[in-house]
This record gives sequence, C-alpha cells and structure tokens, in this order.
Amino acid sequence: MCATVAKNLTGWGCAAIRRLRAAVAVAGLYGLFMLAGLAQTGLLHSPLPLPRVVEGMPLAAAWSADDEANIVIEDLEEDGLYNNARVVDTKALLEPLPEGDAEIGQLLRLWGVMGAEVNADCAELQVGDLRCLSLRGTLDKLEFFDRPALLTIRHDGIKQQVLLSALGEDNATLTGAHGTRRIDRERLERLWTGKFDMVWRCNTDSAYIFGGMFGNPVVWLRRRLTLVAGSKWDSRMGPESPFFDDTLEARVRNFQLMHGLKPDGIAGPRTQIMLNALAPEPSIPTLAVETDESQ
Repeated sequence: MCATVAKNLTGWGCAAIRRLRAAVAVAGLYGLFMLAGLAQTGLLHSPLPLPRVVEGMPLAAAWSADDEANIVIEDLEEDGLYNNARVVDTKALLEPLPEGDAEIGQLLRLWGVMGAEVNADCAELQVGDLRCLSLRGTLDKLEFFDRPALLTIRHDGIKQQVLLSALGEDNATLTGAHGTRRIDRERLERLWTGKFDMVWRCNTDSAYIFGGMFGNPVVWLRRRLTLVAGSKWDSRMGPESPFFDDTLEARVRNFQLMHGLKPDGIAGPRTQIMLNALAPEPSIPTLAVETDESQ
C-alpha cells in the first residue's frame, strides 16, 4: 500500500507519510489535554462569563438565571473562575439603608434616658449607672451580649454609624439620623467593619471587681453568680461576705470559662454584662426581634 501511495504522491515516500501520521497523533493528544483542562476549570459549563455582584453595583449589570427567579451570581473567587460562585437574593441588595449617622443619644433612649443631648464619647460616657464599652467582634458576639449597639458600617466608599436595635436569624433593624430600616442579616455582615459601641448598666458603680476588694460590689457579684447558677440567696444562710477571696475568684474564672470570656478572675465590664444578660431585668433593652403580632 505504501508503494502505491508513494507513486500517486510525487516526491513523497513512506517516511513522509509516517511523519504526517505522527504529527496528527500528537495534535490529537494535545487537543484532548486542552479539553480536559477546560473541563476542570468549569469554563466548558459556562456559556457566558458571569458578573461580579458587589455593594453599589447596578442591578442592571447582574446576570439573571431565570426571568422569574430573583437571583444573581456572586463570584467568590479572586482569580476570575466562576465554578465556586453562589446565588444571592437581589432583594437584599435593593433594601435601602437608613440615612445619616446615629448618635449615642439614640442608644441611650432605649435605656430610658431622655432629654438633653449627650456629646460624650463612648469611653467617657457616664449617665447615672450607665457606661459605654467599645469593642470589635461579630454579630454572633453581639447576640452573645444581647444589647443594642452603635455599629460602624462601610458602603459606597463611606463610613456610617447606625444603631442596631434588633437582630434576628435573617434580619437586622438599623436606625440612622433619619428613619429606621430592616435589612438582610448577611448584607449587614458584609457592610459592618466589626466595630461597635455598647451601653451597659454598672450595678455597683465599680467597672472592675477583683481579688482583695471589700464592699457592696463584692456582695453584688456573689449574689449574681448564685442567681445565674439557678439558685437564690437566702438571708437565712447568713450575710454574704463582702471580701473578694480566692474562692470567689475561682467562681468568677469558672463562669468566664463557661461563657467564652477571658478567664482572668476579674469581673470587668464584659463579665458584668454577661451576668446581667443571663438574669435580665425588665428595664434592660435587648436585641429581641418584634413578632408580626406585636408590630
């Protein structure tokens, strides 16, 4: 056969045909490797590149997978590959935010403090038995303390301070200088910088209760630890010791370990807030979401 083909192709011989066959085989293998690589990236399954959806992006630029489904694709990869993209609800992106910056006076009104403007910074705030604590954390940490707070958020390139007055599994209620809005919890997590100011009640006029102290703050601490443990102090048991001894320090450390606090044995603001949260008083505002029946 080789001789016959060689006769029909002037100047070509069997060696030339073999080289041609080898070149075709190599090209075929290269093509298979290229197809396999594309399949791994997922690009073969994406007929069109999918857009990024970020805060402030016009919704007209979003790709819709279904005219009736209110969904868009959000790219989670920085390398431009869309195989790990997820679906987000565009209604959450459309929710308006409250306008203007909330002030600490708005937070104090939730605690029943009305009237004069309060211009003090959080660190300097002292209104009766109310104090303010600046922290950084997550929404889970805010739920842990269960107190309204001033949050610093960032959107459209600017920072804004808003008042978080309610926090549910799916939604959060925010207030600015003008108006109140309910937005999606996941959106708040994306906007929030992690900084918050929280007002708390210092029942003893002592922000820190520690070893060696003597007096009413120590008595309050003993009774509060007993209360959150599910027991009640009975006067028939005798007066509570006003001295902060080693036994009380061990009780404080144990409480802190049980509730994710730093186990330093000192009942500071975080420990006192948690002690109050576990046995709340009716006058203390919380992050509870109002039900539809109560609205």
